[in-house]
Amino acid sequence: MVIGIVSIHMVGAAYCGLSPHSPQQRLHTLVKETESRFVLVHSMTQNLFNDDVTTLDMDTIINASNIVHDVDLDQLSKVAVMTENIAYVIFTSGSTGIPKAGKLRHRNLIECIHTLIHTGIFSKND
Repeated sequence: MVIGIVSIHMVGAAYCGLSPHSPQQRLHTLVKETESRFVLVHSMTQNLFNDDVTTLDMDTIINASNIVHDVDLDQLSKVAVMTENIAYVIFTSGSTGIPKAGKLRHRNLIECIHTLIHTGIFSKND
């Protein structure tokens, strides 16, 4: 999961966590609401989405035998991610109707990480 989240941020996209325990209808509603182009899945969650959703199987992507050797990884560092870009999206439970999205920006994520470092929860060894 960490590899997926970091990869999402490296390409300048936003992360939205989806629970495999949620009903399929809720998952489809959240994917539609976020206008997601792709959903990262693994072998246990791929069947939660129909053909209307493009899924990328993380198990296949990180399998060493499937590594593409001619990819210019330096291109990833050229993606401009601004502090005001959306980093991740969270949703309310939807208990009063349709789940509402909360969009958090990269500056919020950076401040959170700085706080975790300052309080000693994270260190340079993490």
